[in-house]
Parts: sequence; C-alpha cells; structure tokens
Amino acid sequence: MSNVSGFPESHRVPELFAAALAVQRNAYAPYSHFPVGAAILTPAGRIHAGCNVE
Repeated sequence: MSNVSGFPESHRVPELFAAALAVQRNAYAPYSHFPVGAAILTPAGRIHAGCNVE
C-alpha cells in the first residue's frame, strides 16, 4: 500500500524495481533502441508490470 505522499512503502521499492527490470527484457524497441520496463503497485498490494512495444 502507499503512504500519505503517494509513494510506495520503502520495503516494496526493490520488488517494484525488480519487476520493472525483469519485464524490460520483453520490450520491442527497434526504432528508439530504448527498452522500457515499468511496474505499479495497486492499493490492494498487487504489482503489475509492462514494457514498451513500438
């Protein structure tokens, strides 16, 4: 869950970073050559991750 400022609790940040880094490997960026991975934490505590596809 998040604190008042809207940022995830500090103990969840490494988990979010790992999820984003893992999904970045699935990015398809033949034009920009800039693969992106992102992860969000829902209010229910679930992590959803995704990557860019050009």
